[in-house]
Order: sequence, then C-alpha cells, then structure tokens
Amino acid sequence: MKATYAVACLFFKSAWQSVLQPPSNQFSRLSTLRWGLTALLLAPPAALAAEVVPSYTGPTAGMLRAISIPTVDISGDTRRHVVIARGTEMHYHGHCDTVLMADGKTMFTAWSVNHAGHLGPLARSDDGGLTWSVPLATPPDWKQVIKTTPVLHRLTDPQGIERLFIFGGCDFPGNLRSAFSTDLGKTWSPMTELGLVGEVAPKSILAFDGGKRLVMWSDRRDPKNAKDLHPVVWQSESLDGGLTWSKERVILVVPGQWAQPSVTRSDDGKHLVMLLRENTRQHHSLYSVSTDDARTWSEPKELPAALTGDRHVIKREQSLRACLIEKLSGMQSRAEEKKERESHPRLTHPEAHSLTALRQIHHPPLHLLKSRRTLITSH
Repeated sequence: MKATYAVACLFFKSAWQSVLQPPSNQFSRLSTLRWGLTALLLAPPAALAAEVVPSYTGPTAGMLRAISIPTVDISGDTRRHVVIARGTEMHYHGHCDTVLMADGKTMFTAWSVNHAGHLGPLARSDDGGLTWSVPLATPPDWKQVIKTTPVLHRLTDPQGIERLFIFGGCDFPGNLRSAFSTDLGKTWSPMTELGLVGEVAPKSILAFDGGKRLVMWSDRRDPKNAKDLHPVVWQSESLDGGLTWSKERVILVVPGQWAQPSVTRSDDGKHLVMLLRENTRQHHSLYSVSTDDARTWSEPKELPAALTGDRHVIKREQSLRACLIEKLSGMQSRAEEKKERESHPRLTHPEAHSLTALRQIHHPPLHLLKSRRTLITSH
C-alpha cells in the first residue's frame, strides 16, 4: 500500500504555542488553590467520589483544516531501508515496536506475525539499527498473548534498577500482560497479568517525582460492546518501576475506540501534551494538556490537519525541537481506506510484508540516535 506520511519537526515555542497555552482563568493560582481547598473541605463524601471526566464536545473553532507543512513520502526510498524480517505471500511481519537502550546503540524490536498475532518475535541490533539479529528465542508463554500489538519500554525503579519490559494485550480490548528482563533480553520473567484492560498496550510511559512514579496511558471500550459510543482514555501508575500497576483511572471520554494516546513533555517540563487518534473519521485527531504532572487533563480539542493521523509518536532532539511521525489516514472514511488498500496490488508481494527500518509507517516507533540519525521501524 502506497500512502503519504508526515514527518513534522516543530518548534515547541512557536508551532506548539497554541496547543500548550493553558486556558485562561479569572482567578489567580493562589485564589484557585484557596477555592479548591475550601470546596474540598465542604464537599460531602459522595461529591468527592464523583470525578468529572473531560469529554470531547465537538469541532474546535479556528483549527487549521488543511495541511500547512511539507509532507514526505518515504515508502519508495529503498536506500534507507534495512529489512529485519522478510515476509512471504502467506504471512507478514508487522505491528512492531522498538526500544533504545542506555548506551545509545543497542536496540530491540518486537513484532507480531500477521495482523495482531501473538506476542513476539524479538530481534536485537548492536549498531543503532543498521544491522539486526535473527529472531531471538522467546519464552513459550509469549505465544499465549494473542491478538496483540507488542510494545517495549526501558523502565527504572526507585532503587535505580533498570528493566527491559515487553507489554501486550490479549484480545481487543484485553487484559494487559507484561514480562521483563534484567540481562538485555537473555532471560525473561514469566508473563504476568497487570489487572488492566486496554485496546492496545501503552505506547507512552513517563516518569515523575524523580523517577518514583511511572504513568502509562491506554484506552478501552466496553468489553461487551464493540460499538460502545463512549470509549475512554485511562492512565495507571506504578511505584515499583513497572512491576505492578494501579487500577485504571479514566481521564478522558473520546468519540471512538483506538485513541492510542501518545504523551510527551514540553521543553520546560511544565506541560504534558497527549495526542489522540480519532477513529470515527468525523473529526481531526485530538489533544489534551496537563499542567500538573498528569493528575488532571484538559477537555480534548482538535489538532491541526498537519497533526491529524494515527499512532502518533513524538521525540525531542537536541535543538529542543519535537519530531513527530504519524500515519496520515485521519479524515479518510472506511470506504476510502478500503479502496486505497485494494488499489495497490503490491500488498501481495513478499517485500511488502517485510518488517523494515523506514518503510511504510503503520505502527511507527521513532528514535533519535546519538549519531543524529533518525530511525523509524515499520512494516
């Protein structure tokens, strides 16, 4: 399938200014804090338990409806491609994720065989993605995590112990599971259920409070209703470096499932920006902002057309710019997406089913390497 994808490098202080600007308030911060404490003391227990969850309320006035930045089609630039796992006409390798280790060059990638297959395989690179190993041996219990899209995270606990985690969900939406390694993938812990239900495993996990608190984000719908009209975005916290997680806390209500939240910090560390897929194809992609380290979130608003797409991934490079990559399918209808897939018969070619670095961007993990190379892994 040939498609067009956007790789947008944006200055936080300019292009993101309208997104990051906190809403105006008629009270000063001190007055707001005093009012909040008073309300907290006077509120009955039932009121304290009822948390108002921000919800998307409709189109955002004044948002750019046309793409205003250059777009780059990299699907045919084979000079940049490194094939990690070559597919066949019967099977393809996809839904990949990658993680960059602390040395800035060791990487792991995990993927599934066929669409949302079982968790794994896994491969390793020791040179920043230029070459890759054959698929590594993985524990048998990985194959029990089915209908999943794996994600990899390098997480550190409050005692400074670093672990390589793999997460996956079982069915959609399903119970999230994880396993970890403390020896660079040579051995793994048993796959453990986390007690969380999500459409997909968390693409974003960030550390807070000096590394004492980790927060993950995912989304879900009613497990018994595939056409649930009120899907939600939730977050969960870990105080032990990702070994255990708190119960999901719903933070946003969104128009459709597969919100796939991606979260990043502003360059001054004072804001968090969450980008969200909008899967009904009736609106632009959405964003929400937190100014209190993920404790509360603003009402979801639409993004500009240039940032409307699926599976957003954001990284910051040394010049304090944000590099964002996404699949541009944002406002296509289901019929248009089906027509586009059917109009490109090279999907049946073995090369189109291969897992590559810098190929078609369907689930695009993104890394900015010390060599100032940008690595995108996709299928």
